[in-house]
Amino acid sequence: MKVDQDIAAGIFFMALGAIGLALGWDYPFGTTARMGAGFVPKLLCGLLVTAGIIIAGAGIIRRAEPMARWHLRPLLLVLASVLVFGGLIEWGGLVPATIGMVLAAAAASTDTRWLETTIVSVLLAGAAVLIFVKGLGLTMKILPGV
Repeated sequence: MKVDQDIAAGIFFMALGAIGLALGWDYPFGTTARMGAGFVPKLLCGLLVTAGIIIAGAGIIRRAEPMARWHLRPLLLVLASVLVFGGLIEWGGLVPATIGMVLAAAAASTDTRWLETTIVSVLLAGAAVLIFVKGLGLTMKILPGV
């Protein structure tokens, strides 16, 4: 049997949901009227397993083309963008962390237009400040020293 992207995604969702169910097994479920700490996580993990079964089943029935080869550069650079954000948020603040994250993720593509990407990253950083600091009133560092 060929393994296509639907089967792989379905197996991934099922595994992720099963891990979540195993980790949250001891949390009380409760009832719909009085939900326990495990109600929403168990419900979401159960839905994730169900979605995985449906997606993998559709891939098996459809018997599509094999999954394309993974490209390591985008995989690593998108992961690195999350790490850049996590590393910069405490030291540099929200604006440098957001800009760094967008630029690191954009490096995953070989045909990135850097001027446009830089402009978008600055606008996104400004929107993040407006939403999280001004709109929601969260106290966080915006820039180094600010």
